[in-house]
Amino acid sequence: MKKYLNIRLKGKSYNAGKARYDANSILEKHGYMPLYIGGLSDNYVIRQLELLLSVISLLWKLSSNDTLFIQIPVVLNIKTILYRLLAWKKVKIEILIHDLDSLRIPSASKNLEDLMLNRASTIIVHTKAMEEELIRRGINKNRIKILYLFDYLTESTNKNKTSFDNKIIFAGNLNKSIFIKDLALCNSCQFLLYGLPSDNITGATNVTYKGKFSPEDISIIEGSWGLVWDGESIETCSGLLGEYLKINSSHKLSLYIAAGKPVIVWSKSSLAGYIKEHNLGITVDSLFDIDKQIKLLTKEQQEKIIDSLTIYSKNLKSGMMLGSILKAI
Repeated sequence: MKKYLNIRLKGKSYNAGKARYDANSILEKHGYMPLYIGGLSDNYVIRQLELLLSVISLLWKLSSNDTLFIQIPVVLNIKTILYRLLAWKKVKIEILIHDLDSLRIPSASKNLEDLMLNRASTIIVHTKAMEEELIRRGINKNRIKILYLFDYLTESTNKNKTSFDNKIIFAGNLNKSIFIKDLALCNSCQFLLYGLPSDNITGATNVTYKGKFSPEDISIIEGSWGLVWDGESIETCSGLLGEYLKINSSHKLSLYIAAGKPVIVWSKSSLAGYIKEHNLGITVDSLFDIDKQIKLLTKEQQEKIIDSLTIYSKNLKSGMMLGSILKAI
């Protein structure tokens, strides 16, 4: 039987995020049954005990002819117990990677991560660069499938017509995005920021804070371009976060495309080539290059971008990216 691991915890102790919930929905559509672990007690200690017992119960809830689909990293404080139990249990394991913690968190255990990766029969990675990282770790290429873009399930449609002007959307964790402090220097563009309030937001005339929105409702997003950027600098994606952009696919990329917005990505990011090849936006070395690159687009290039966005928006909103891989395996 095909099953997927579904984690349920009371309150704010587990926030799976839209990407994981969407993957769960797509898995069920393709015949995978939920296998629940977690704890729902209001009492923290009891909740942790419930979680531990539910993980141990996998010993008899899984049989040798089962396939278990897991999304990693599993954000649990007993992750080590879970990973070791699943590595020992004789079931077929399929993995969808959301993040490789060993690359973005210096203190993360690479050995624990590799324990699960080496056990899996199929590993779904974000990008070609992530595939190459796993091959360097000794994973057979035949076990790896590339997702490229995360799905973004929604029935919502963006009501704001996209043009090719200089209104740039940035949505996400504004506290983490230190570079937005310096957006005033990029005064050839207007920046629309979406997310929780942050001290990084300045009173610059070319920066407007638009508040937050439900991930399920993309209808209200204004602006014409979606920006994928990280780190502290507007001149390049620097530091550990910049290095991580060279290997991963940001979920906000899918948000923008689902909303019908062309994207702006760092020229050294893992998906820069994919974005250009599939006419989904432009690449820049620096945020100072945005206005120039927009103006260089010909009418024919603009039309190709609109046509490609129409197709990809429909695909992401229907779960086709992960869905096509599940059909193949």
